[in-house]
Amino acid sequence: MRAFTKEEIRDIIISILTVTLIFSFPDLRDTFFTLFIVVVLSFFIHEMGHKLMARRLGCMATYKLWPVG
Repeated sequence: MRAFTKEEIRDIIISILTVTLIFSFPDLRDTFFTLFIVVVLSFFIHEMGHKLMARRLGCMATYKLWPVG
């Protein structure tokens, strides 16, 4: 079984970019890259935690983007 599906990867990328833009809004030019690295690392580690714990408990976890918010 693969770690992430194509849809999950797409949804995670969209979520990471959105969160990075929101956090770096007033100083986009100055803070975007730094916040991008922080968000990528923290978001990915957080989502992998869900996946690993679900597998450990014999369950399945998928990441799904919720466009409403």
